[in-house]
Amino acid sequence: MIRFFLLAGVLALALSTQLSAQSYTTQQETLPCLNKKFTIVAHIFKDSTGTFLISQGSINSAVDGMNQFFKPIGVSFEVCEFRYHDNFQFDIMDVPAKADEIRNLWHDDYRVNIYFITWLPDFCGMAYNGISDPTGNGIIIRKNCASAGTLSHEMGHLFGLAHTFSGNGTELVNGDNCETEGDQICDTPADPYIALAPMEDYVKDCRFIYPGTDANGEYYIPDLGNIMSYYQCGACGFTWGQLKRMADNYLSGGVKLW
Repeated sequence: MIRFFLLAGVLALALSTQLSAQSYTTQQETLPCLNKKFTIVAHIFKDSTGTFLISQGSINSAVDGMNQFFKPIGVSFEVCEFRYHDNFQFDIMDVPAKADEIRNLWHDDYRVNIYFITWLPDFCGMAYNGISDPTGNGIIIRKNCASAGTLSHEMGHLFGLAHTFSGNGTELVNGDNCETEGDQICDTPADPYIALAPMEDYVKDCRFIYPGTDANGEYYIPDLGNIMSYYQCGACGFTWGQLKRMADNYLSGGVKLW
């Protein structure tokens, strides 16, 4: 059974492909540079009508956009092969066991395998295992969610990042427990969002309106544009801490991907 890593929300569909870089020049420590181009095998499944519903051009465009987010750590991605699968039964992810079957049937070792399907319940995508597992990593993306933001979100999971709202409000706004709660990265502000909760309870016109407070009675000020959040307020990128965490996770891993 695949150990599922983390899921991306359906709201990732609204992430903008208009990318804006964050500034990393004020940090005290230089980010690691992996100087690494990862190869992607893009698996595309035919639907029940015999249509694939997504083009190579749109996938390549999303990958090019994703590269801008990973550039600060010297990482890029390139689709080395498109594989088309006629078995439409896998175009609908109606049971989790299908992810195991997909991996067993079509996984290409030592590469990043991304499977594009028509339907995934509740979410735009999912990532399982991790970048240090060359024979079992994978990403599943809903075809109508295949944007630079969604791919970057799932790739962030593959490199070991949690959602900014991980822990459902246990991280304190003042950052006192930022190393042990939430996403355990201290330059991502505490985020109280709960997965699948109504987004209108949290944001309106990209203004954070959630009235709740943390255990100290302080109001939350989350990063609405962070790639690893679920908010529909553009895709501003990763923080310095998130980038360093991804680079360190890859460098500390065992067998490397091609």
